[in-house]
Amino acid sequence: MTTVLPSGHWPLTAAHDHLTTQLHILDDASATPTGITTHAFLPHYPTHPHLSLLPRTLSTLAELNYEHGPHGWKLAPHAGHDAHRVTGELADQLDALTIAGHTATTPFTLTVLGPLTLATRLWLHHGDRALADHGAIRDIASALGEGLSHTVTRIGALIPRSPLHLQVDESDLAATLTGLIPTFSGHSRIRAVDPALAVEVLHRTLDPIAQVVPVTVHTGDSWVGIPTAARVLADLGSPAHTVHRLGVALGPWNERLWEHIATVVEHGVGFHAGLPTPVMSSCAGTDVAGLGDALTTGWHRVGLPAAQLAEVSIGFHNAAAEHCAGGSVDTARGSIRTLMSTAEYVAEKAEA
Repeated sequence: MTTVLPSGHWPLTAAHDHLTTQLHILDDASATPTGITTHAFLPHYPTHPHLSLLPRTLSTLAELNYEHGPHGWKLAPHAGHDAHRVTGELADQLDALTIAGHTATTPFTLTVLGPLTLATRLWLHHGDRALADHGAIRDIASALGEGLSHTVTRIGALIPRSPLHLQVDESDLAATLTGLIPTFSGHSRIRAVDPALAVEVLHRTLDPIAQVVPVTVHTGDSWVGIPTAARVLADLGSPAHTVHRLGVALGPWNERLWEHIATVVEHGVGFHAGLPTPVMSSCAGTDVAGLGDALTTGWHRVGLPAAQLAEVSIGFHNAAAEHCAGGSVDTARGSIRTLMSTAEYVAEKAEA
């Protein structure tokens, strides 16, 4: 069954009313066409100071303090005022979810940054990015794994009839492995993370969670991070009748990228397709076939079985999701319906 797995990006105009927003998201997910599964989600707001994906992820850390400084979020000896605002906003969202979702049965997704991507965007208390300190990376990964385990359990208690799922955004994974992350000064680069350390760090975060809920790890639009993430996903235990997925942003044909995707699928790891920004026409509307073909054309070209398309999940990759979140709530809800229509198109290709 083809699955619609939204990224969780949502328009800032909806951030003032968590209950109405959550009701809209749950209602849309429950209206999925027959044969398609759509996940509801806890929304995050790309330009909100306390509800974007970075502070959302920080709010889940266990026993690791942080504060907002002149250059952004940083580790700290004690939680700052903004940290309390972040945890308060999450609590408000979960209160709204309790009311909106008490009878919900649709699958539900929480999205966070992965440990390496978080380490590229979080500063040390005195110094450079956390990515420059391997001890800090390990501490972040462990705190994230423990904290997410508690958060997932907490959400599960609020909506006990909804199967839970975790999305992990590791879109900076390739840049960390190739040494492309700049230092604080911007005049040099932080040394590349060894793949063995990346594997260890991902396990520290995912191991406490993966046997409780299925996990999707997004690696962005580069093939470089795929082998590392796929190795970790293949080694994880998983809940019964579920599969962990590797998420990749799709665009124009890239032979190297699709060769890696084919290898991942052939080794039993699930696949999540991050689709590009939909093309709109005032006459024909949204080009659903064009969106679907971003997945199906490459899938067929590398020789993967058509029937396995039915097991793929789809969503928009980060740039496309942020584009959709930059408009109105109606536009964002329409983007979910576009994904549903695209999922139907993909499912038809799987049956052809």
